[in-house]
Amino acid sequence: MMTMDAPRRNLSLSYSVLHAADVNGDSSVTSKEEIHSMDLARQLADSPPPSAPPLRPSAVPSSTSSKDRYAPWLKKALGKMHHAEALWHTHRPPSATSVGANSLSPAPPHPHNKSLGHQGNPARPLPPPPSSSSSFVQQPATIWTAVHAGNVADVRRFLDLDKHIVFRHHEADGGKTLLQVACWHGHGDVNAKLKILQLLVQFGAVVEHQDSHGDNALHWSARMQALPTTRFLIQDTDAAVYALISENHKRQKPLDVAKLARDAKPSMVTSAIFDLLRRVHRDCNVRLKIQYGKKLRLHAEAEARARRVDDVTHAADTARMLCHSADQVWTMALEAAECVRNDLEAKVLDEGGKDAVGRARVWLETKEGKAWVKKEAPDAIEAIKSLVHKGVVPKPRDLKKAAAVRVMEEYVLGQETNMRDLIKKKFGREHPAFESRDVEYYKRVVHNGGAR
Repeated sequence: MMTMDAPRRNLSLSYSVLHAADVNGDSSVTSKEEIHSMDLARQLADSPPPSAPPLRPSAVPSSTSSKDRYAPWLKKALGKMHHAEALWHTHRPPSATSVGANSLSPAPPHPHNKSLGHQGNPARPLPPPPSSSSSFVQQPATIWTAVHAGNVADVRRFLDLDKHIVFRHHEADGGKTLLQVACWHGHGDVNAKLKILQLLVQFGAVVEHQDSHGDNALHWSARMQALPTTRFLIQDTDAAVYALISENHKRQKPLDVAKLARDAKPSMVTSAIFDLLRRVHRDCNVRLKIQYGKKLRLHAEAEARARRVDDVTHAADTARMLCHSADQVWTMALEAAECVRNDLEAKVLDEGGKDAVGRARVWLETKEGKAWVKKEAPDAIEAIKSLVHKGVVPKPRDLKKAAAVRVMEEYVLGQETNMRDLIKKKFGREHPAFESRDVEYYKRVVHNGGAR
């Protein structure tokens, strides 16, 4: 038997140099011994520390590492597969058999995990197994999930906590009640479903309630082909009364729904449901007549109520339109009155101002006026000199004449301003301004004036 000689190590290169050359991809190491040493270095770096006695030379593994068993694309695909399996096991609901197996013995490692663990992109580890203390049947969050799952104890617990919960509607599911949801999911554990129906009826569930499609509990029982549920509703509740008079938005009665189900899928169950609903008019004829008369009376009352609502709505719309038109008329009248008053005030002020200017000029031509101008001339001269010094006005040729003109203009302007103020106050007393632009205020003013 031939024995395998141990490779000689190249003493010219150290292990660190070989490792650095291997990592950096140095192509300068090309000798056969150096390449063989680098291969052994990779195997030593990838393999765990030896815990068993060394093998015989014949059992020494070949230079091909186990990590090179798969191609790179296959390694990547296997890594994604392991990650998907781990994610599926995490979100999949546990079963009793799987839990028992996990509790007895741990899962064996996957044969590809070791080879893929040394790659650049290692596969994600599997999540830890669920604890044995966690319950596998979670408590329903709401009574809707309890009714859907057929959990009688939870339904009773929710009803004991709040009795009025039985009248709630599931708006996100077409306005269905708990009774309709129970009839909708009438399959599964029949005894549990019947107990839930009995609980809901005992707590006052309305069997004739119609959802957004107009279907009641019997519609859903017949549509879902639930014979025990249909029999319970007809025999133990008042739903039988509405089997022949209650219609959905497609004008289908529960009997029509049962007939369609029987024609679509003939079977013993669909035929039994159809026969059960067809015999209703013979089993409860008196109650049917009473309820039918009640339905006609309620329908007539609803139509009368709708007509009254339409009449009131029409009257309110008409009154709203008339009020809007009246408000526009009042606003236009108010604006016109304000314009007339403003024009009249401006006319009176202009006439009074012109009259005051004429009288002031006449008075300045009198002896008293001239004396007053002569008396006020020095102050005017000082004012003109100050303005000339500041550069506001140019220096006049005749300073005394300019001062006299300035005094007379100031007198005329003062007389005109005083007269305008007096006329404005007098006009305001005789023709007061509008106190408010609120239309309702003037409506009350006119109404009070008309009442007097």
